Amino acid sequence: MKQHINNLKSMLLLLIPFWGIMLLELAVRVIAIKNDYVLYSVLFTILMLVLISMSYMIQYSSNKKRKISFNPILMTLWLALCFLMLYSDIIIPKIFCNLSLTFLILFTGLFLVWQQFDTINRAKILDIFLLAIEIGFIVFSLICMMFRPYTHGLRYCGLVTNPNVCGIYIIIIWACLLSRLDYCIEKQATIIRPALIGIEIGTATTFLYLSAARTAFLTIGFISLVWFIFRTLFTRRSGKKLLKYIATVFGCVIVAFFISHILLLKLPAAINHPITFERDREFTAELSSPKVCYAAEPATDSDIINNLETDINTVITDTENEPSPISRLLDVFNGNISLDSLLNGRLEIYKKYIKALDFSGHKKYSKKVNGTTVVNAHNNVIQFAYSYGIGSAIAYFLLCIFTLIYSIHYYIRFRSRKRTAAFPMLIIIAFLVCTLTECIILPMQSLLAFCFYVCLGELMITYAPGSADASKRK
Repeated sequence: MKQHINNLKSMLLLLIPFWGIMLLELAVRVIAIKNDYVLYSVLFTILMLVLISMSYMIQYSSNKKRKISFNPILMTLWLALCFLMLYSDIIIPKIFCNLSLTFLILFTGLFLVWQQFDTINRAKILDIFLLAIEIGFIVFSLICMMFRPYTHGLRYCGLVTNPNVCGIYIIIIWACLLSRLDYCIEKQATIIRPALIGIEIGTATTFLYLSAARTAFLTIGFISLVWFIFRTLFTRRSGKKLLKYIATVFGCVIVAFFISHILLLKLPAAINHPITFERDREFTAELSSPKVCYAAEPATDSDIINNLETDINTVITDTENEPSPISRLLDVFNGNISLDSLLNGRLEIYKKYIKALDFSGHKKYSKKVNGTTVVNAHNNVIQFAYSYGIGSAIAYFLLCIFTLIYSIHYYIRFRSRKRTAAFPMLIIIAFLVCTLTECIILPMQSLLAFCFYVCLGELMITYAPGSADASKRK
């Protein structure tokens, strides 16, 4: 009984900072960055220090000390990235100040503390993290269905002010739920838990569909396909059942999709107390002009921070004539639409950013393209190269490649021993696919970025020379 109480205390100690980080990321998206970036950075630092301290307290109570050891490839690339960014931050101070120190001190500090946990307790920490994400999504869904009405003809933004951001959030939920489902199938669990997961996936599908976020749609489709291929191979090899779980989940997804869709349409109107944000705008399902992809109006250097909060949007006068969300998603497969139009002008943005690359970096993430200021490069590798120099982009690219390789091996090796074995693989694949067309770097702004760095730490520790996990590899 005493051990059970201690476990609950440990869970609460870690859930609180995880939820705090998620709320901060939500606030950043809703209120905008503007001149409050320093404040957000300070708050994120405090929450990270709380997370590190809570983790340390839990480990300290066990009175066990482990030799510090990390995977040399991942740690070398991580430190190279951090120090190259630090060099760029020193010679050219950034608007997004001290991100290199956030990586170098806070995340490396978190990795050092978590390294003191054995594989079983680290798995519990990751499981608590997924629990925080899952509970957060339930709260997200309830608030949206009661207070954030959907308007026909407009792309749905959820609890943020941009449908693409809402779609990226659903990617994380999808990876979390697929990871849960994977373990249920691996352990041939009773059908009740997969049915509940199906209900959550169905609700998430509703938000994905109404957001009409093409990047999220394609990313989710890709990670689902990758997971299904792996899961099919493993279940066939072991002779375990798969079809009944897939059928159960699929049935629950369909039912939950229609129910949550109806609730989102009817319940907010019945309650009639909508939550609105100052930055709420109307996003249509039609293609945006390629020349102004997510760009603000032309701006001077003095008001560039204000421009960062403005995305391109088209206000419609007749929503009944707007295409449905599925029409926007199917545009991906329309051969009559050019690649640049499909990418909302990102190819032009990539060209302009690449021409300005050097080894020292730039002060701002944004850049003027064709007379308008685009908020970022809409690609992580290009953004790292532009903001922190070509060297940091090379380190980041290699870090992503090796992280992907280790994450796949992690899933194959630990799928039957860890409840969250599929999560690092799914989240890292999702992160890499998503960041081909989106810039997702700041952990205080994006939960997907935060998840990537957390999974990176888990892989660094798991594949350290001499670790219990490494010694059991075949």
